[in-house]
Parts: sequence; structure tokens; C-alpha cells
Amino acid sequence: MKKLEDLALPPSFHSKLTAHVQRVSAAQSEVDIRLAVERAEGFVEGLEAARCLTPATIEALFIIIEGSAARH
Repeated sequence: MKKLEDLALPPSFHSKLTAHVQRVSAAQSEVDIRLAVERAEGFVEGLEAARCLTPATIEALFIIIEGSAARH
């Protein structure tokens, strides 16, 4: 599985995505986890809609987010 650090992202995207992934990882309850995942996925969907990143990078981001949630 790829890590966020492995992806070539603009610094502003990297910092926001790092914060989202950390929120997912730090969430305690199922509700908090789901909310954090939805917010992170919403951010990635915005990047996808704006065509800021390649489809492969977008897919990798979704996998990273889901992987963070699955570790709970």
C-alpha cells in the first residue's frame, strides 16, 4: 500500500491530506471515524473534480484514507 509521503503532491495538498488522514487515524468512535473519512474523501473528490491530480493519484488517496480507517 502506498503512503501519503510516496505521492508527488503540491505542498498545500500534502499538508491538508496529512491532516485529514491524521484525523481518521485519531478518531475514536465509529461515528467519528466515518465523519473523518467522509470529510477526507470529500476533499479528494474536490481535487478530482478540479482535475488537479491524475486518476492514479486520486485512487491512491482513496486507498490511503480507507486504509487509515481500517486500522481501527
